[in-house]
Amino acid sequence: NAAEPQLLQQQPQQQDAAFNQRLADIDAMITQRMATYNIPGYTIAIIKNGQVVFQKCYGYADLERRIPVTDNTVFGLASVTKSFTGLTLLSLVDRGLVGLDDPLQKYVDGLTRPYRDLTIRQLASMAAGVPAKLDKEIEWKNQLDSLVHTPLASEPGSQFLYSNYSYRLLGSVIARASGKRYLEMVEETILAPLQMRNTATTVLLAPTGMVAQGYTDNLGKGPLRPVVYKSPAVSFAAGMLA
Repeated sequence: NAAEPQLLQQQPQQQDAAFNQRLADIDAMITQRMATYNIPGYTIAIIKNGQVVFQKCYGYADLERRIPVTDNTVFGLASVTKSFTGLTLLSLVDRGLVGLDDPLQKYVDGLTRPYRDLTIRQLASMAAGVPAKLDKEIEWKNQLDSLVHTPLASEPGSQFLYSNYSYRLLGSVIARASGKRYLEMVEETILAPLQMRNTATTVLLAPTGMVAQGYTDNLGKGPLRPVVYKSPAVSFAAGMLA
């Protein structure tokens, strides 16, 4: 059939056109969502088969000084930090330094009875019943005592309850099991091997001038206003990275 070679030649072009349209749709969606949700700055990179096929920066890293977002802008990762904590924890499990069904008391001192038998697995899966809120947040090293004197919110293993304190406890587990500071273990396990040179904390990266200003609009109830990132000493293994 004389038409077949032509159809075979058109197919890759059609695929390219469809793929480019998908990228254009993503670009338009980001612009629309930024307007809808009052997002000051954003950046995206899409990788396909190991190659960057789309990369674009939007808006401002600092509205007041009109500093645009660039490829080098660093954003606070907040709770995405928990992914780094989980991977670092599992690397210690692989090395035999932590057992997922070990009790928390094996790694953390000064626990009250309800907290002693919580398992590492329960904490990592947010099923330990650790409360989601305390009266106030202070540096983790000083807050642990307050936490363990707060009743559990549910029977361990009975239900899912998102709690930053579960992952701060895991940060303490990582430090005890490894004999190193939490951030040092994250660096050794993830950042150094992947050459993530611009990932640390907002405090450590502040001198670079690359950290985006944080903003809030009070859950859509007001105009954007600058905010200070939560101290890494407070958020610890639940949210300290940038």
